[in-house]
Amino acid sequence: MAYNPFDELINSLIKHNDKLSDNLLSNLWVSQKLDIVVRTSGEFRLSNFLPLQSSYAELFFLQKHINDITKHDLENVLIEYSLRKRRYGK
Repeated sequence: MAYNPFDELINSLIKHNDKLSDNLLSNLWVSQKLDIVVRTSGEFRLSNFLPLQSSYAELFFLQKHINDITKHDLENVLIEYSLRKRRYGK
């Protein structure tokens, strides 16, 4: 996926300049904060993927490529997520 957070932010500034100060997040392409980010293929970086939306997301790193992920893999991510204590930066 060719995602660039700077393009997204510039688009939001140009398109919604009058409403920008009210709620920046609502003007972005993905307007929800993320709870979970699953990084595949054994990489340990987010590669600039949704940095504004994933600021307090729980990160999971899988060795498999996206096409090899199974329902069982996703269930394991959700189980581990449910065991984590969320602090939201505190």
